[in-house]
Amino acid sequence: MELSTAQRNAMREGVKRVLVQLQDSGQVDKIKEGETSAFYAWRCSLQHGPL
Repeated sequence: MELSTAQRNAMREGVKRVLVQLQDSGQVDKIKEGETSAFYAWRCSLQHGPL
């Protein structure tokens, strides 16, 4: 499925908002940032077990 430029930009903005919220809440750390990209890592490991 091909996305238009507007759709791609909207998707990027949505992902960026989620990552900023995760960073602000302390769940992820921004490890590296470039001009057009960034690398994030979970701050702690996810817990496995019964829900």
